[in-house]
Amino acid sequence: MDKSTFHDAPLNQFLAVAYNELLGRAPDPNGQAHFRGLIESGKNRGYILEEILRSSEAASRPFDRRPYYALVHNVESALDLLDLPGREFIHAAYRTLLGREPDVSGFSYYDKRLRSGISKASIIAEIAISHESRQSPPIFPDVTSLITRERAWWSLPRRLSSYLRFASKIHKLQYSLELVADLLRPTIDAAIYPSSGSTDSPPLIPTRPLAEAHAATTSSKVHDPSTAVPQHPVTNLKPETPLCFRSGKPHITGFNISASRRPARVLVFRGDLTSNTGYAVAARRYHDALRNNFDFSFGSDIHAHPSRSTGRWDAPLLSEERLGRLVRQRNLTITILTISSPDAFKAFPGARNIGLFFWETDRLTNSTWINNLRKMDEIWLPLRSMRKLIEATGCRTKLFHRSCPPAAHYRQTHIAHGSRSAPKMNPISLCLDALSNGSRVTLSEIRRRHKYLFLCTSTDAPRKGLSVLYREWLSASQFYSNCALIVKLSPMDVTQSARDLETSAARTVLSLAASEKVSVQNIYIFADSLTEDEMLVLSDAVNAFITFTYGEGLGLGAFDSLQCGKPIICPRHTSFLELLPESYPYFLETRIGHYGLPDPGNAYPISAQWGVPTPDSLRSIITKILADLDAGTYREYIAEALNHYRKRTTNWKKLRSRSPRFTGGLRC
Repeated sequence: MDKSTFHDAPLNQFLAVAYNELLGRAPDPNGQAHFRGLIESGKNRGYILEEILRSSEAASRPFDRRPYYALVHNVESALDLLDLPGREFIHAAYRTLLGREPDVSGFSYYDKRLRSGISKASIIAEIAISHESRQSPPIFPDVTSLITRERAWWSLPRRLSSYLRFASKIHKLQYSLELVADLLRPTIDAAIYPSSGSTDSPPLIPTRPLAEAHAATTSSKVHDPSTAVPQHPVTNLKPETPLCFRSGKPHITGFNISASRRPARVLVFRGDLTSNTGYAVAARRYHDALRNNFDFSFGSDIHAHPSRSTGRWDAPLLSEERLGRLVRQRNLTITILTISSPDAFKAFPGARNIGLFFWETDRLTNSTWINNLRKMDEIWLPLRSMRKLIEATGCRTKLFHRSCPPAAHYRQTHIAHGSRSAPKMNPISLCLDALSNGSRVTLSEIRRRHKYLFLCTSTDAPRKGLSVLYREWLSASQFYSNCALIVKLSPMDVTQSARDLETSAARTVLSLAASEKVSVQNIYIFADSLTEDEMLVLSDAVNAFITFTYGEGLGLGAFDSLQCGKPIICPRHTSFLELLPESYPYFLETRIGHYGLPDPGNAYPISAQWGVPTPDSLRSIITKILADLDAGTYREYIAEALNHYRKRTTNWKKLRSRSPRFTGGLRC
């Protein structure tokens, strides 16, 4: 199992690979239901993988367990093992270097070694050079260099003994502090999440159960590193999800909640968190921008669905019930940011309640939504134009402009004179439907066939204007055979499969081609789930981004492409009109009017205005953009557009540093 399957693959695919590699069979329905329930209850995939590894069925099968334990402990090298705190380091070292659990005597031996001041690097070297470890090559490429370095350390002359004693004291102090942190963690958990008088109430943050002893034992229990390292059952694992996440690394902050001079600052995100929808991507970006200003951060996924749990959320997840219990605790300053449509807004007494949503048209008339807006303490506006919209409803809630932070890869991007920044990743190979001949081809093959690629990422919602885009492309592609359109689709219905969505889109295109009496040329459609990083790589592989949406409240894909150095072709309305300069040359001619769009959720008023690109507007823009791509003048337009975009969006770094009050009330 590779890292991408472990982290990013859909749950069903992850379980299929885990069952096949660890148990040698396909997952049964009961097993799938069991593990899906664990995910919904807040457990992570490492917990599931560990539970499968500890099963009696897996114990009876011979295979190398070390790579799977490396995924469980989230380590990719021997140096990563050094970052693990306390006794978890010993468990992880045994698991990833020997493929088994430590036994009692072996665990006690290395625990005493660490207490005496021996470094963790020395422990890794001792285990790695043991006879048992040498039976198979190490899974970490840096083990050999670490062993060489530690052997050089062991052979230092005696005249450096004072330095060696000082280093030993440092190692001893470090391990002692890690043990103290392990002892304090249950106290901290109890301080934040008391059981409310119930002795059998589960903790808010789920803990990993005690692992069972491995069935096999070795006959040798000698502690000489040159012999086999003995085994020991796991008896003291730390909580599965730590309290605080900073800089991507979980750790205990050393902040004593009960004895603090100030209340602990807690940030909780509510909304769609673990999928790859626009709302979920936005929630993760807001979380990245805000979490370092708080002592603790959590999430509450109120739209969780097993088939959509394809994204990563880098904070512990709480249920709504546990969130309610958290809000009732004393000595906590809690800020709850709900990023969803207003029907999911909820005000928690005792917390600072903030709501944020994206809106695509000029009117908001849903009475339930308006009432929920009025209950919030603050409303954050991703677009400045939304202020007038909300004020027109009579809502008197405080409004603040807080645009969506850019992707982490592009926070330092400066595009000028043709320079651009993109994530360093291997090219992805996607199988797409080629509608011209009904076959499936890879992205690299499409790149070889066509000189220019245009990308559209969209859901199948009516307001996305896909039918108009297909019709316009069919008309324009008759004149530009060296261009291709790639359409990345996502379903509004979470139960709809990717293949069904692709088939439905193909039927629409073929029907339009028949009515227009043109041939289907150079259109490729796919609906497989991609991670945010893969979407950025896909954006980097094309020449331009295109959208025909009738109204856009966010447009992350379009503006990510702009920051990737790629021009975007878009209508002249809503977020594009606000965030791009008036002189932007790749605006589609747009007709603003009242159109009755299908709306199953009854969210859009029937009197709402939408912007529809005019006929043949795409053809004229393609003519211009191809000339600019060949001449390189598009870079000047992108630099001007990015400069305007940054002026119209929130400078999060400046906002955080301008006033200390931002960390508490999130206001300046």
